[in-house]
Amino acid sequence: MFKFKIFFLTAVLAIGTAVFAQEETPLEDVVISAYKSTITYGQSSSVSIITSKDIEQGGYRFVSDVLQTVSGLTLVQNGTLGGTASVFIRGAKTGNTVVLIDGVKVLDPSTIERTFDFGTLTTDSIERIEIIKGPQSVLYGSDATGGIINIVTKRGQSKPQVTVNLYGGSYYTTQLSANISAGDSSFNYSITAGQLSAEGYSRATKPSTANTPYDKDGMYQRYALGKFGYTPFTALSIDAGFTAKETDLDLDDAALTDDANSYENRKEVSGYIQLEHTIASFWKHSLSASVSRTIRSYDDFDDDGAGFADFGANNRYTGTIAHTEWLHTFTLKDSNTLNIGISFEKEFSNVQDYLTPSKTTNDTDVIGFFAQDHLSIGKMFYLTAGVRADKNAIFGWQQSYTVSPAVVFPVVKTKLKGNWGKGYKAPSLYQIYGDGGVYTDENKDLKPEENTGYDVGIEQPLFDILTVGVTYFENNYHNMIDYDSSTWPGKYINIGRVTTKGFEGSFTLQPFKALTLEGGYTYTQAIDESTDTQLLRRPKHQGYGTVNIYIGKFSISYTGTYVGKRNDSYYDAATFSTVDVTLKGYVKSDIAAHYALTPQVTIQAKAENITNKQYQHVYGYNMPQRSFYVGLKATL
Repeated sequence: MFKFKIFFLTAVLAIGTAVFAQEETPLEDVVISAYKSTITYGQSSSVSIITSKDIEQGGYRFVSDVLQTVSGLTLVQNGTLGGTASVFIRGAKTGNTVVLIDGVKVLDPSTIERTFDFGTLTTDSIERIEIIKGPQSVLYGSDATGGIINIVTKRGQSKPQVTVNLYGGSYYTTQLSANISAGDSSFNYSITAGQLSAEGYSRATKPSTANTPYDKDGMYQRYALGKFGYTPFTALSIDAGFTAKETDLDLDDAALTDDANSYENRKEVSGYIQLEHTIASFWKHSLSASVSRTIRSYDDFDDDGAGFADFGANNRYTGTIAHTEWLHTFTLKDSNTLNIGISFEKEFSNVQDYLTPSKTTNDTDVIGFFAQDHLSIGKMFYLTAGVRADKNAIFGWQQSYTVSPAVVFPVVKTKLKGNWGKGYKAPSLYQIYGDGGVYTDENKDLKPEENTGYDVGIEQPLFDILTVGVTYFENNYHNMIDYDSSTWPGKYINIGRVTTKGFEGSFTLQPFKALTLEGGYTYTQAIDESTDTQLLRRPKHQGYGTVNIYIGKFSISYTGTYVGKRNDSYYDAATFSTVDVTLKGYVKSDIAAHYALTPQVTIQAKAENITNKQYQHVYGYNMPQRSFYVGLKATL
């Protein structure tokens, strides 16, 4: 932590004397759409927002990169440019987070824990990213025991315009995308399409005992997304949207183990439609339907010339989530908003494994009933409280609740906030049904994982130039699901208890309109109660700092991230055993710059890992060395 403070302070002193001018966009009145209500950022508790300006200023091309600048979040990736990327909110498992794109749940039911991989998600056309921390199962049911990440895409506005982005740089990376958008009071649209390719580098770390060079692991991606809104008359609005992405990836066998003939093809699609009808001045209702699907295909061809495909070849996984919801919203002036809803969700998993002669298809469904009330008194006191009851087709009824108060004292503007709730995570289809008994047997007696957690915090603005905040959090996870290998085949059972606790601190300083300094620090204890040890890949200490400078048409941004040492492990194929290791802490520094040639054309450049630090998120997998990128953005 000491090294991070010194490095960040040096960067601030070096460039903090510049003079410049540009307004920061205030966030207090931004409506948090993940709440399905009119709750704004200023009225909320335990919420972080990443804006499109934050993304552009930092030169972030992937969502996984920008999430590293949020207190309480830990990003773990086994190599960039397509490597699997997981996010831990306050020490929780990646499967304890619901990920949404425009409100559509995009988790993959065919994975072991029903998760989402951030590794290939680009930042194109993102308006903002909302992160709600702590148990949030009231609105989204299963999986939201750790929190919610909702990615909101841009809506068309004003007259028609076309925006083109060109980007390229190290590892033979190229990206081209275009957006067309427009909007008025009755109709709006925004459509984006693009492609990204990179020759890459070997994600697997080459050990000293390896005799041959490791091949480069590249990626090639094509993607499109769209968002549409239509208001035929005042009382009715229709919204719809879609995302579609296909990615080809080169893979390695495992940590420290190369494979020149292993590939993945991944197709991800999602779509939604929502109709909102105003019945009376105090009452409106909406009906929505959405679907998301992920198809993962793996091919691992003959490496040794023996005439046989490698182990794990020709695997196919398809996961689908279909969701419908009917939501009623009752509003009493500006002081009270009540949401009452019913939802139905069905998920499917289709698996064709290398060792399974036929496809295995499983499914389940859940019906949910929920209510959430938001109370606002005199712009001083805010209270959000909700309850939910879900009936799962396999394990029956499950209840959730949350209470989130916030108090803002006038004049001094001190904000006290808190959140207390209970959430649950249903066992995944793989954990319940296994793989047909090849490695994993079924266990329909599995219970849902549960989390009861709370946080309390304070935010304080000072002298109209500085805002500081600190939050303490604690979560208690029960019935944690883990693999039991004491029998063969093994199966998943409820055996674990985990406690996560710690605190988050953050500050924003704007001494001049042209200079903004931000930083954050998180201390996390994520303890496995059965072993009294810190969970793997959870650093106790991590932090970030940014410096943004604007000088006329020119802007520059420095970002430093610090991650402390972490426990990890890997499988040693030579000894057929799991080896425990400790990953070293590191500081990574990036610089991004922009220059507006004209009001319509901007050139950009970015240098990543400028100190050429060697570091790993996952043992046995490389992260990029020093790299450089340039780009151009033109609006017509």
